[in-house]
Amino acid sequence: MEKFIINKEDAGDEALGVLTCHLMLHIFITMKYRKGFVPLHERNSIAIKYLKDKQGLPQFKPCKKEIKTMLHIARKGGDLLARLDLALDK
Repeated sequence: MEKFIINKEDAGDEALGVLTCHLMLHIFITMKYRKGFVPLHERNSIAIKYLKDKQGLPQFKPCKKEIKTMLHIARKGGDLLARLDLALDK
């Protein structure tokens, strides 16, 4: 069933929800297929590569500012997965 979007804010919220969900899945699947423990800096580098690929896509244009914030957090060494988990719980 198709969801109709009423305004730009709803489009941004939906795009951000899809992006964060897919980002977390990508990180966890990548971690699953690597041998042993994956340190924080490697998880952040996985997230940076994924977000940089998605940043220019037109469906994620409404949440461009949030993508830049996530990239900044990952580049500065913050725990991006923990922040995404808190954001999805809200």
